[in-house]
Amino acid sequence: MTNMNQVDINCTTFADGGVGEQFIAKTTKKFSAELFSEREIGMLNRIADHFLDTNTQNIIDLSHQEKGWYENEKERKLIDYRYSFELVGI
Repeated sequence: MTNMNQVDINCTTFADGGVGEQFIAKTTKKFSAELFSEREIGMLNRIADHFLDTNTQNIIDLSHQEKGWYENEKERKLIDYRYSFELVGI
């Protein structure tokens, strides 16, 4: 999405010394719902509702309980999207 100029990336240093990236949507870009199926829009809405009152650190903590994180963290490998079918935090 950065290559398509849809988001900016802000590098962040956390209190524990970890470094991460925050993806920030471009405010000049309009959401294009027609790019998604009705099912996909429903899922996006459910996820947004689920995490509405969750802060960044809590989302990080939840993500680190996921199989995709703990199976790839030591080698700092990219997490394959297929792990999304095994999420327990949502």
